[in-house]
Amino acid sequence: MGSEATVEVDLGRHGCAPGDILLLATDGLTKHVKDAKMLELVQAAASLDAANDALIQAAKEHGGDDNITCILMRVVELPWYKRLFGGGSQEKRQSSM
Repeated sequence: MGSEATVEVDLGRHGCAPGDILLLATDGLTKHVKDAKMLELVQAAASLDAANDALIQAAKEHGGDDNITCILMRVVELPWYKRLFGGGSQEKRQSSM
């Protein structure tokens, strides 16, 4: 993302385990809320939706003068039969309808 004609993508490989929570965020969040505070807010929240709301609110309270965007994802392990035969993403789609 960016306002230039071309953007250099910053990629990296990171391992993750079931239960880990991943945060994707714009600088509208990260320039106003320190890493330790983000971790505190996510750990204290009852759900990922509540954590997302808390992160955005914290950025607003600390001068959020930019686009504030964040996405939280929890890593889950699928049972062996779902890994073998599929069904994980289809089940998610059905439960959200």
